[in-house]
Amino acid sequence: NIFPAVARIAAECEVSERQVQRVLHAMVDDGVLRRVSDGRGGRSNPTRYEFDLERVRALPPSMPNPDTMSPIAERVTSSERVTSEHERVTYATGKGDKLCHPNHQEPSLEPSGYKATASPAFPSKADIEWAVELFNDMAHQAGIPRVKLLTDQRRKRLQARLKQLGSREEWEATLRHVYASDFCRGRNDRGWKADFDFVLQEKSFARLHEGFYANGGGP
Repeated sequence: NIFPAVARIAAECEVSERQVQRVLHAMVDDGVLRRVSDGRGGRSNPTRYEFDLERVRALPPSMPNPDTMSPIAERVTSSERVTSEHERVTYATGKGDKLCHPNHQEPSLEPSGYKATASPAFPSKADIEWAVELFNDMAHQAGIPRVKLLTDQRRKRLQARLKQLGSREEWEATLRHVYASDFCRGRNDRGWKADFDFVLQEKSFARLHEGFYANGGGP
């Protein structure tokens, strides 16, 4: 009989409301959650779920497998902007900084049907926005700093790296290398963690693909 709102869950977990909706949908698909009643939302008429405890007990360990880690790429669309106070990406312009505020709509629980394919003019504006959101999803899972300010310099570097890669799939592969590296995730003698700028640097970007930061190698 505890019914936290999506906004409350998003705030507590420091993720977007859209991500909470995606996770809820995935948990229902996996049979971990059962939808008991469909409400219209709000305190007076919430959607109610219950856990299937047998399915929960049968789950594998919570640490994701780097070989199968896919930070929700199949459920993200370029138009699904981050709406949480915790994960708004700030775009810096020559006329001063401004926050990206999309028109707020209650997210749908239906899957988006997204397929990670590059646009003809890769990377487009949508590709860049997608790449930032995917990085933030990976960073949240890996425990490394997320992107909050997308400056012109960062945008240009990201555009150059994406153009160098040639596809969205290759960007996701790059983030897998970061996620799978103990060194990049702060398990080193300094406690240093990789961030967005580190990934975008030409030298470190090449080394990620060469396996320099893979476990057992590199610094």
